[in-house]
Amino acid sequence: MEGRQDAVPTRPLTVVLLGALDTRAAEIRWLRDRLHASGLDTVVMDVGVLGVPGMPVEVSRRRVAEEAGAALPALAWTRNRRAADAAMGTGAARLLVRIHDSGGLDGALAVGGRRGAALAARALAALPTGVPKMVVACGPDGIAAGAAADATRGADVVIVPSAVDPARPGTRGREATRVLSGAAAALAGMVRARGGLRPAAAGQRVPRAARPAVRPAVAVSSGVTVIACVTEARAALARRGAEAVSAPSGAVLEALVRQGAAAAVLDAATGDVAAEVLLGEGASASGRGPGRLTAAGERGLPRVVAPGGLDAAELGPAAELPRGLDGHLRYPLTPRLTLVRLRPAEAAEAGRLLGARVAAGSGRAAVFLPLGGVSALSTADGPFRDPAADRALFAGIRAALRGTGVEVVEMRTDVNHPAFGEAMAEKVVQLMERAPA
Repeated sequence: MEGRQDAVPTRPLTVVLLGALDTRAAEIRWLRDRLHASGLDTVVMDVGVLGVPGMPVEVSRRRVAEEAGAALPALAWTRNRRAADAAMGTGAARLLVRIHDSGGLDGALAVGGRRGAALAARALAALPTGVPKMVVACGPDGIAAGAAADATRGADVVIVPSAVDPARPGTRGREATRVLSGAAAALAGMVRARGGLRPAAAGQRVPRAARPAVRPAVAVSSGVTVIACVTEARAALARRGAEAVSAPSGAVLEALVRQGAAAAVLDAATGDVAAEVLLGEGASASGRGPGRLTAAGERGLPRVVAPGGLDAAELGPAAELPRGLDGHLRYPLTPRLTLVRLRPAEAAEAGRLLGARVAAGSGRAAVFLPLGGVSALSTADGPFRDPAADRALFAGIRAALRGTGVEVVEMRTDVNHPAFGEAMAEKVVQLMERAPA
């Protein structure tokens, strides 16, 4: 018929459900049915190693173990439960990424107790930033939720604490199903919102929508002691027509860049390097992890970096800090987080490390030095004021960048002065305009 167009093939949006199905089959079945009723398809993945799965699955526990290079019987018999969890978490993470990359995953939802929630959170954290992912962590006193949150290492996994555990005898079913129903509804809404879709009628499958192309964006790091700088930089980018993508941690920033979600980087919160200096690579209490200041250079992206927050390492509770740090100045950020001030020699090492990593990458780069203070705590009247340590930090950066071609911009303001964030934003836009197409 004239004017008739062939229908564009579509497929339903799909959520992967993950859990140990020897103990969590009832919860996974409930979540599956709720998601189906809301118009979404599901794929069930079993990450248990003991007992018998309580329902049919699309991805078996044997397949998950094999993906990690392990044999399921060996994992079931081992006394090292931590090693078994690590293997199943690794296998699940690899399979989740593979399913997503093949176009078969639009969101992921898991449920578990303390160990199961942590395993699931670690696996879901492997998915790209922005993919809806949620873990219902069951157990009293927030223990399971805390374990799951720690396992995400800063990734954008939503943790839903549930004081009621449906798998425990005597649990009141109505309270448990309220938690699960809320999680299913929230995850379904996130999946639809990401696809630009309206809620479907009950039982109606939701087709995949054509998604708009992602605009070039600037990944912007953030930290509590440089928040004013980051806020001003984001506003300045918007005024120049650029899109700022916020990265709440260094690990998220590096992941965004490696996933191709950013065309440039404005990295004003680099305090993770301080934790590396004091305790070794990957030591930051916030889970920001190793590999800081490397992804943008590996991809040749324009980048503007500052030693914001590099006066102190963000570590764990004060009572749990290593004895070797007893003489360092400290600032209690929260009951679980303590800032530990670098001494001059440590600051010099941090500066050299920052400069060396920026210089090692390809593409255009600039480093901004806020001579008036690198954080809200190290200004003239701040508790971390230490001119000798600041001089050592700046000297280390200059030495590492000398002769490398990386531009060094020194400003007499502190890092949180509006002019500093504005200048960083202006520079990154300039570098983007000069970058080869």
